[in-house]
This record gives sequence, structure tokens and C-alpha cells, in this order.
Amino acid sequence: MAVAILKKDTEERKISTLFVKPEYQKRGIAIELLEKCFAWLETTRPVITIADYKLDQFAKVIEKYGWTETEVLADGYYNDHSREHVFNG
Repeated sequence: MAVAILKKDTEERKISTLFVKPEYQKRGIAIELLEKCFAWLETTRPVITIADYKLDQFAKVIEKYGWTETEVLADGYYNDHSREHVFNG
């Protein structure tokens, strides 16, 4: 129903993927999963990139945890149809 892929090393603590199946969204699952990610990563401000077309989906999470947008990657960085916004970088 949900998955997170994380990276934790001496240089970076990152959420690479955070996904909740549509039929399970709006039930608090993403927040519960994020809290587990934060515990393992030992931070509530991990690096995360969010595609411009998904920013609305993450707006409440960004506000709740006070994430800061630090960069907008060039068109085509990950794909040809969106720009990626870097938070906490």
C-alpha cells in the first residue's frame, strides 16, 4: 500500500521515493511512513526532490515539517516533462 526508499550515508540523508497507492491516500499513511523514515534517517529535514506536478500533493507535508526549497533542477534532469524541486538540500 505504501513504500519509501531511503539513502543514509555520511554525506546525505535522503528520501528517494515516497509513494502511497491512490486508494490509500488521505488516511495519514504518508505521515506515518514519513515519521518512520525520519527515525531511521535521524532527521525531519531529509533531502527530497518533488516534481513540479506533485507539489500540491506534498504541500501539507512541506508546511508541517518546515521543509525549505533549496534548488530547482534544470528541465530534463530526471525526465523531459517536469522540473524537480529540491528541499532541504
